[in-house]
Amino acid sequence: MSNTLIELQSLASHRPSATASAADVAAWFRAKSRLHERLAAEARDLTSAAAYRDLARRARERAAALV
Repeated sequence: MSNTLIELQSLASHRPSATASAADVAAWFRAKSRLHERLAAEARDLTSAAAYRDLARRARERAAALV
């Protein structure tokens, strides 16, 4: 759990600015996707797992659209 909190804080504090390159923004969305995939795997119920998987999918799609 503490690794998850550290990763959440890192994502929040390293969110790309409006002037960041598309590659940097895509990398951030890929990291966000990995976090949500891990949260889905660790979820205690199917509803939460499905929601995290959906967030991961959307983050992957955003990253793919940027590169």
